[in-house]
Amino acid sequence: MKVHKGLLPGLYIDTTNPFLMHLASKLGYDKQQYAVYAVIVDAGSTGTEELFKERKPGLSAFAGIPEKAALSVKLLLDEAKAFIPKEKWSSTPLLLKATAGLRLLPHSKAENLLNVVRNLFTISVFGVDIDAV
Repeated sequence: MKVHKGLLPGLYIDTTNPFLMHLASKLGYDKQQYAVYAVIVDAGSTGTEELFKERKPGLSAFAGIPEKAALSVKLLLDEAKAFIPKEKWSSTPLLLKATAGLRLLPHSKAENLLNVVRNLFTISVFGVDIDAV
């Protein structure tokens, strides 16, 4: 999972750079007011990335036990909730990007995995679009 943080669309400030943040604050930039977040779960076959960590194995490893896939993704979402301010949760888009590992599975197993993630996303606190998974 990657949590992206920036400003409004079309404008981005590296919020990890103290010099840029100091300059932005002098110009009236309020970090909390304009911060925009996105949670993207990158569930590739080599592992699921999260902030600056990695959760292994990837979703495809849970082909026969989709409930464990949901638990693995839920742990990632819990960490995103701890990072993103509560007032931003509902406006934070949540997406799953799954690549080669799932394509290599039989269709029914891949769909089972995607369905448990869809169900988890549906009950999450983040903004979920119909094409989020």
